[in-house]
Amino acid sequence: MSETKQLHRRQVLSGAGIVGLGAVLASCAPATAQQPAATSEYSANMMPGNVLPTPPTNTNAISVATATLQGNRLRVRGSYAGLSGPLRNYATDPVDPPNPRITSAVHIHQMAADPAAMPNGPFLFAMTVMMTNANSGTFTGDVTLTDAQRAALMAGNFYMDIHTTTNRAGEVRGPLTVIQGS
Repeated sequence: MSETKQLHRRQVLSGAGIVGLGAVLASCAPATAQQPAATSEYSANMMPGNVLPTPPTNTNAISVATATLQGNRLRVRGSYAGLSGPLRNYATDPVDPPNPRITSAVHIHQMAADPAAMPNGPFLFAMTVMMTNANSGTFTGDVTLTDAQRAALMAGNFYMDIHTTTNRAGEVRGPLTVIQGS
C-alpha cells in the first residue's frame, strides 16, 4: 500500500475512533434530564402533645398526613378529626403582623434553627382544607420547594400543625418524617 493511502487510512480510522469514543462517552454520561426524579414518602402524625411551647389540654384531636416528594414538588394529603372548635380563620383573626400567605389553619412550618430557644419555626405553606363539619375534614397541598427547603425537609426539619379558634397557637402538631423504604 502506498504511503499516501496508509496515511489516509490512519486518518479515517482515527476519526472513526474519535467518533466511536464520543458515542461511548456519551452513553456513560448521567442522563439526569431524562430520568424521573427520585420519590420519597413522608408522614406526619399530629397530636396535641406535640404542640409547643404549651400543648393544649382541652382536645382529643388527631390528624394524619402523607406527603410525596418528587424532585422539588411536594404533594400533601391528610385528614383531621375531633378538633375542640372550628378552624382558625386567618381573614378575621390574622397573625400579628398579618401574613397574606396564611390562607388556612393547616400549615407546614420549617423548624427554627434553635428549637430550644424558639420552638415554633417560620410558616411556609398553607394547605387547602375541605371541612366535613366544624371539627373534622381533609386537606391537600401541592407546592414547589426551593432547594434549601427540600434539604430541610429531607433533614427532618418540617412540621405540620392545625390551628383552631379554641387553640389559636395550635391544636395538633407533628413532624414530617420520611417513611422507611421510600
